[in-house]
Amino acid sequence: MTQRTHSLLSLWLLTFLVGFYVMVRLMSGVNELRSWSTGMALEDTQPIVRSVEPNSAAQLAGIEPGDELFQPDGRPLASFGDYARLRRAAEQTHVLPLVVKKPDGNFYRIEVKLLPPSTSWLSLEVFFVVETALIVLLCAGVGLAVCWLRWEDTTARLGGLFFISLITLFGSTQSLLLSPWLTTPAGFLQTLGSSAVGYFCLCFFLEFPNPTRFTKQVRVLKQVYGLAALLLGLLSLAGFAARLVSFEAVQWFRELPLVNPLLSARLVLLWFGLAAPFFGYLDRSRTQTPEQARRLKVFTLGSAFGVIPVLLLLLAVSFFKLDSEEYPWLYVLPIALFPLFPLSFAYVVVKHRVLGIQQILRSGLRYLFISRGVIVLECIVFYFVARYVIFPLVLGSYGVAGVKPTFLALGAWMLGTGGLLFGVAAYINPRLQEAIDRRFFREAYKAQQVLSDLATSVRQATNIDEMLRRVATTVDSALHVKTIGFLLHPTLLSAPSAETVINGAAPMLRGFACRFGPNTSGVIESELSFPTTSPLLAKLRREPEPFDLDPESTDGIPYGKHPTIRRLDSNLLVPLVSGDNLLGVFSLGPKLSGEPYTGEDKSLLMAVAESVALRLDNAQLVRRLTAEATLRREMEIARDMQQQLLPAAPPAMSGLDVIGVSLPASDVGGDYFDFFVLGPRRLAVAIGDVTGHGVSSGLLMALAKGGLQNQVRNDAHPSSVMTAMNQLIAASGSKRDLMTLTYAVIDADAQSIELANAGHPFAYHYQSATGRVVAIEYSAYPLGVRTNGHYPTQQLTYQAGDTVVFYTDGLVEARNHQNEAFGFERLEALIAQHGALPAAELRATLLAALRAFLGEAAAEDDVTLVIIHFG
Repeated sequence: MTQRTHSLLSLWLLTFLVGFYVMVRLMSGVNELRSWSTGMALEDTQPIVRSVEPNSAAQLAGIEPGDELFQPDGRPLASFGDYARLRRAAEQTHVLPLVVKKPDGNFYRIEVKLLPPSTSWLSLEVFFVVETALIVLLCAGVGLAVCWLRWEDTTARLGGLFFISLITLFGSTQSLLLSPWLTTPAGFLQTLGSSAVGYFCLCFFLEFPNPTRFTKQVRVLKQVYGLAALLLGLLSLAGFAARLVSFEAVQWFRELPLVNPLLSARLVLLWFGLAAPFFGYLDRSRTQTPEQARRLKVFTLGSAFGVIPVLLLLLAVSFFKLDSEEYPWLYVLPIALFPLFPLSFAYVVVKHRVLGIQQILRSGLRYLFISRGVIVLECIVFYFVARYVIFPLVLGSYGVAGVKPTFLALGAWMLGTGGLLFGVAAYINPRLQEAIDRRFFREAYKAQQVLSDLATSVRQATNIDEMLRRVATTVDSALHVKTIGFLLHPTLLSAPSAETVINGAAPMLRGFACRFGPNTSGVIESELSFPTTSPLLAKLRREPEPFDLDPESTDGIPYGKHPTIRRLDSNLLVPLVSGDNLLGVFSLGPKLSGEPYTGEDKSLLMAVAESVALRLDNAQLVRRLTAEATLRREMEIARDMQQQLLPAAPPAMSGLDVIGVSLPASDVGGDYFDFFVLGPRRLAVAIGDVTGHGVSSGLLMALAKGGLQNQVRNDAHPSSVMTAMNQLIAASGSKRDLMTLTYAVIDADAQSIELANAGHPFAYHYQSATGRVVAIEYSAYPLGVRTNGHYPTQQLTYQAGDTVVFYTDGLVEARNHQNEAFGFERLEALIAQHGALPAAELRATLLAALRAFLGEAAAEDDVTLVIIHFG
């Protein structure tokens, strides 16, 4: 069963139930006016007279409060049904025979002679009946109209059900003169409706005429209220069922624990629910646009004058037990003023277009008149054709033949003529209806067909702009929309703006609109922009679903006031969402038919928006992949250039086994090492690390290499080199561009090393004589920290078989999937175990240990090693 079929069945069932209840309620009111009266009322739990009106038929017959009534044959009155049966019989004879048991225990046979109905139209009884009947008709009419016009809208549906349930609060359907086949189901409906009216009121007025700030926060309160209303409603139904069974069942039910307090709490719950419009007003009055303030003022005044007197009357009746028969004038003002409530609601809905019903009434009635008028015109034409053409010809043919037509023959001719005309209508009507639908832009569409057409159309598009125009054309062919627009992130458009932020302003969505109609089909309006910081986009990002801009605001923010929204003539905004990213907005103007967007329309548009967002996301992905491929090629070139800056091969020098390696974490690394031959037996070694990694660090590294080469040619002493490099880095980089550097000069003849260190990890010296590994702990600030930094030198000696290992922090800070660091201790242990190996083998051993430690994890920083083994 489709959603539309389900909605129609629900509406017809609701209409039948409301119609049945209103009919029974009006019949009960009529019986009150035209029936003969006894003037007495019975207790709820037993057949004992509760009250007797002065000068009534019961008082004239000698019946007093406290008398117990029996049937004329002496049998007890078991239930209200027995008394109602006697009362219906007495309506015919105007005499009610009873056996009465007085409080003293004596029995009397009494005949109550019923008094005729009052003929005064100015009596309070006539006022109550007529006024409550008008209220019932008014509320039922407003409720059914709202339900039929906007059933798919949750807020409108709740409002319609609220006004329908209101009719159960005015008057009773339990007339003694009506058949129980009518009063019993009507009584159940009245009990259900009076139990639900408070819940519907609370839910509706949290949303109408626009949601309050606390709508979402009180969701739990609504659920608790609904559960309480349901339980108390079931309890009331049980009490009504007991009343149908017998007086004893009612008495047993009332004696159950907590029943009476709970039935009293039902009235308090109803009072709280009916007070919801005023709770909402206290919040809405602070955050209103002028338009909202006007309609809120009208509705609040109507609600105040219509509802507050009724609420006060309910309290008075509950706490002071004021009976309408004893205090009739107390009921006059609340009942007389209550129609202001539904009338103010109807005024706000139609005049201020709160639920979008004005457009339906304006165009829908014209459509209904024309489409149904064609059928009426057909009936008139067919009648005259049959009456003045076909049947005269038939009768004339019988006259010419001299035969008198039989009744059976005329019946056959009538059936044949009716069948012929019905066939003609069956052939003509669908085509006429289709033409009328086209005229009023009401053709039905199939969502799957629209999506299929959309997929076929967009496949032929060569760029995003053309794809969106094809989407707009496809959607217009199904919904007939005046304006369709797209506002997208600038990077998604074929020719995005060069700057998304201009003069410090917020980034803007950019797009275009397609206009449709009899004389403007396909006209493009470009150069549209909308700020990404708008509350409207924030709302669509939080709640990615179609957002109705008619009325222009639903939570106190004038969404429709932005110039772009006005240019688009937006009625509905559909977000284009991919994952958690809002790619843009799909805007739709009013339908050419004047109808609002239905739930089925919004479901279709969401499917279209999801398809468009997917294609936009794919286009964005293709652009990103293309850009990444281009960047990757550029990075590979930069990496090749950087590798060319590093030594191609270690220098060959007697007594020294030297090797170096640098493994960048990204395509372009920030680590650096170099060798400088200072003489036949003298070698300078440099190893450094620029903060971060990537292109910027690679550029700073290239700068450092050039500066280092130049300084070594002028003065190769470690202290001079470090001082010059510090000034170069401080002058060329930003405050965040720092570099650590170790520079050492090795004299193979003297078997000495003189080095300076600027914040770089300490090198390790493997001493072959003892097998110990000693950290060369000597350092100063990194290069670039202090302009006038001082970098003293340290001297140490070595022996044949010793090894010195220089490295960057990427080696010791490398972490595996268990977040464990490679660490200094592990490096020291490896050097102590394998320090006697040649430089190339030691390098291979250390890198193999690092790879085994990392497993499948990738190094997060560049790793560089320089190893010198002394022979």
